Amino acid sequence: MEMKTIFSERFKSARLMNGFSLQDLADAMGNQLTRQALHRYEKGEVIPDTEKINILSKVLHVNHDFFFRSTKVELGEVEFRKLSKMPQKEASIIKKSLRKNYRDI
Repeated sequence: MEMKTIFSERFKSARLMNGFSLQDLADAMGNQLTRQALHRYEKGEVIPDTEKINILSKVLHVNHDFFFRSTKVELGEVEFRKLSKMPQKEASIIKKSLRKNYRDI
């Protein structure tokens, strides 16, 4: 798998685990990177330099190498209580966290 593809998938995963939209992430970084630049990272068009990877890893609470490790985790459908009124964004955060934590086992 190409490095840009691995980075883009892992970057998007880390962003979603933290519940950030691209604009939220740009704001959390003090606008050191624009939403458009983050979008290009997520689409696999560009890989950021070391300085930007350091900033991203701190804001997203992951190690630097998280962005470059290729992982394949098969996770079955996550089911929530039938009467749960959990917002879609929160459900997505839980699912991404499960995938991350499953990888660490």
